[in-house]
Amino acid sequence: MNDHDLHEVLSSVKPLTSEGADALLDLREILMAEGHPGECLKCFFTLLGDLKKPGALRPLRKFLEERCEVEVCGESSELEAMPLRLEQGTDLVSFCHRAMETIRDDRAYAERSITMRVRWKVGDE
Repeated sequence: MNDHDLHEVLSSVKPLTSEGADALLDLREILMAEGHPGECLKCFFTLLGDLKKPGALRPLRKFLEERCEVEVCGESSELEAMPLRLEQGTDLVSFCHRAMETIRDDRAYAERSITMRVRWKVGDE
């Protein structure tokens, strides 16, 4: 992602507190360095709770949903990649619980152990 695109996505985000401003700066740094997408989600949900107008995060939410996915793995292999859906999340914990409930309620894997993580979409640059 280049500086101009990142500026466009983040320009309307106006945090109310210094913690929110720190999260915005951290997010910018993570995205510029192509860091871990889980850290981006942590910043996203920190910002979501620190804005007078949470709708300002719609472009960022769309950006993250287009570029990230939830990887679901069994004991020895990947089982699926689920789309990232942030539109109903209020915080990182509820987002994670919803993803786990989806696997528990809507899937029938024979695996004894399942792990999940957020990753950049495979093949995305």
